[in-house]
Amino acid sequence: MDFLFFAYNLFFGPPSNRRPIDGGTQNSQTVREPDVLADRIIMREQQKAYDKALAIDKQRAEQRKMEERRTREEADRAESKRAFLRQKREEVGATMRREPGGTEGDLVRIRISFPSCAKLERNFRHSDSLERLFEVVFIHQDCPDNFSLFTNFPVKQLNCAPDWYRSAFCADADGSMENDEPIGTFAGAGLFKSANIVVRDNDA
Repeated sequence: MDFLFFAYNLFFGPPSNRRPIDGGTQNSQTVREPDVLADRIIMREQQKAYDKALAIDKQRAEQRKMEERRTREEADRAESKRAFLRQKREEVGATMRREPGGTEGDLVRIRISFPSCAKLERNFRHSDSLERLFEVVFIHQDCPDNFSLFTNFPVKQLNCAPDWYRSAFCADADGSMENDEPIGTFAGAGLFKSANIVVRDNDA
């Protein structure tokens, strides 16, 4: 028997211990491979969608921070301007010249109307600078921060604001001013006997 077994192994090889592959198992593996591939594709798409949403959220958060910073900066600038104007009103009021009396010659009577409907009348000399008119209006309690002065007939804007005021409200982004003409006098503006002046709120 040993000789026969040896001869069989010599010609046909040792008997195999491997079990034959079951057809059902092979088919199951073939089916699972496309499923795994599909799952991987879905996971990649989900990751892309997540990354995109994360980037959008990050961009929105940065935009919110920029807007909040811009709002704070604008509020700080506005408060600084208000503080500056309060200080200037005190300075101008402290150095205000006496109003000329009604018996003096060469006087012009100016009637001023504010946006609040408040009224004010003042006398000025013909030779006075129109900046005097600006100062009287500027320190009034009903005067808006950003304002212009106009004659009511004919309607004409008066160039009367000093440089420090025009720099605060009328300057361009580069600091230059559109109208840099020198301030004239009441006589130069054609104001001799009386005139009605309207205060316009430029922010209204």
